[in-house]
Amino acid sequence: MVFEISLLAFAPKGNPQLLFAIFSINRILSGLAEAAASGADEAVAYDSLKFSGKEHLWGSVLESQMRRQSLGFIVAMTIGAAVYDPATVQIAADWTGLETVITRETTLRSPLFLTLVMALVTLVITHRFKEPRANEPITPKKHTPEQPPLRQAFHLTLETGRWILKTHWVLVIITAGFVFDGIARVVITLSSQYYRVIELPEASYGIIGAGVSMLGLVLPKITRRLSEYRSIRFNFGVMALLSLIGLAGMNLFIPYHGLIPAIILFSVMYFNGFFISDYLNRMTPSNRRATVLSFKGLSYNLVYGILGISIPFYWRVPARA
Repeated sequence: MVFEISLLAFAPKGNPQLLFAIFSINRILSGLAEAAASGADEAVAYDSLKFSGKEHLWGSVLESQMRRQSLGFIVAMTIGAAVYDPATVQIAADWTGLETVITRETTLRSPLFLTLVMALVTLVITHRFKEPRANEPITPKKHTPEQPPLRQAFHLTLETGRWILKTHWVLVIITAGFVFDGIARVVITLSSQYYRVIELPEASYGIIGAGVSMLGLVLPKITRRLSEYRSIRFNFGVMALLSLIGLAGMNLFIPYHGLIPAIILFSVMYFNGFFISDYLNRMTPSNRRATVLSFKGLSYNLVYGILGISIPFYWRVPARA
């Protein structure tokens, strides 16, 4: 992440071919970073609780994490928009007594530099993580001490893939997860187009985004209660019902009030993230946890990519747009 953001923050201007190469490398590094982290951080966190005999607190951890993430997102959007706007930065500079003229050229990369700072902070925190030594074997039963680490990693990945296919509920949870996630993420990707169709002013898009983020302050507690006291079938049924209501309502493209079904559908992302994480961690043994969570992340991205490529074939805008 540090390398990928650094490329964008310090990329030179005026050379389209060089910029294209830099952006291509940035995307590769971004994919590598996500693949390396996918599942590992969550697995270490859950195993740390399990090692201390406190895995029953995982729901509370998820609730706290989702709330903090929502607050962080609101703060990030607010600060990011402020430092990108030359007029706002000029007011701040004048207030502090700095005699300088702020232009778009000055503020263009400000959000990137702030993201780079956050990446460095994240790197420091990551190096403080310590993996607990659980009693379960870390390697598959077929592994021998002479087996090279790389071959061991591929062997564990293939074994875990077969284990997922044979474990009914884990397969069902991952499948349900990428279905709900893919649908909601595609709609969120097209949200600005949808807002335009239902005649919302562009100036309101940022406010709506912050409002949607505030759902993360309320919904985690509801999802934790549902996870603790309701069955998997019931909770997946709730997500299916919310998705159908949201999609059906958005399909009507009602001016202004069409925002309500969109918010209903966006809430599914919070329900889905909580339920899938809670169920998978509870059902998966420690020696497979990080790999199973990586399979989940991979399936999410594949489905989202497939749906994204398919958008031109099924996306139709009403005539009045």
